[in-house]
Amino acid sequence: MTAYYADRTKENYLFKVQAERIKVVELEKVVVLNKHYGARFVSTIPVVVQFERIAYEYGNPIPRAVFSKIALPWPLYWGDYLDESL
Repeated sequence: MTAYYADRTKENYLFKVQAERIKVVELEKVVVLNKHYGARFVSTIPVVVQFERIAYEYGNPIPRAVFSKIALPWPLYWGDYLDESL
C-alpha cells in the first residue's frame, strides 16, 4: 500500500496475505495520525480491498458513524471503462 498525504509526502507499506485468506489491517495504526491521505493498493494477483472508517466524537468512546467502501480496481483489465461521472 502507498499512502499519499496531503502535504505531498508518501509512505509505502507492505502487507502479505496467504491465498484465499482475509487480512485485517487497521490503518489508523499504520498511517500518520491526523493527516489527510489517500491509499493505493497494488497486488500481483486479483484482490478485494474494503475500506471501513469509524467516526468518533472527540472525547466520546461511542462511534458516531461507520463508513464502508469497496476499492475501485484500476486499470480495468477486463475491458470495462470507468464512467466519466465518477
